[in-house]
Amino acid sequence: MKEYLKVAVVGLDGANAEILKIMGLAQDVSDLISTIPPYTPPAWTSILTGVNPGKHGIYGWQHVNLQEKKIRLNSSVDVKYPRLFELLSTKGLKSIVINVPLVYPFEGISELRHNIIVTDWASPVQTICPKNIYLKYKEYLINPPHTWHNYENTLEYIKSVDEYLSIRLDMYYELLEREGWNLYFIVFSEIDWILHKLPQLLEGKNVSLVQSIFNKIHRFFYKAYEVSDYTFI
Repeated sequence: MKEYLKVAVVGLDGANAEILKIMGLAQDVSDLISTIPPYTPPAWTSILTGVNPGKHGIYGWQHVNLQEKKIRLNSSVDVKYPRLFELLSTKGLKSIVINVPLVYPFEGISELRHNIIVTDWASPVQTICPKNIYLKYKEYLINPPHTWHNYENTLEYIKSVDEYLSIRLDMYYELLEREGWNLYFIVFSEIDWILHKLPQLLEGKNVSLVQSIFNKIHRFFYKAYEVSDYTFI
């Protein structure tokens, strides 16, 4: 049987060059230019499809139907181009996809046979496909603390994000090290969340408040680097 390379992609939602520098991950970084519009759903969908929002159809979190004058949330069924993990699955290659926007409902994914998919924070449910993997890791599927605007105390919010990441990382590491895969694609949204509370981080200020979170992501990146043939940020 032919052996294929193992490729890991570690996504840092909301990061800029200064954030990568603080995290010690700034080597060989190209310009961090986002999509137009520069929002989380179109950006990650463009990375995974290789086409711009005008082709894959995702411009933000909401789907606007001009004819019916209705607005609803986008979901997996609205992505018009196959994503990388779907294409790999057609060739029998296995992907582990974690926290990528718009992977739910799973019925909207064209190829599920060889994939493990963990839903992102914006999914209406925290779940995993296939079911046997969900049953194995369901205790890690705690509610994500993305509602930064509900916290008046910044330090309290940062602590909640840190605790969430610590719990979820156990699952991330196990999937990384114990499951066979050809593509491991994970998005860390924690950076984007805390930037809403501490935008000055983009200028390298108040780093000590979030150093624990940055260190955890940094360590995960280098573990992915150790077990894969190629690793991308």
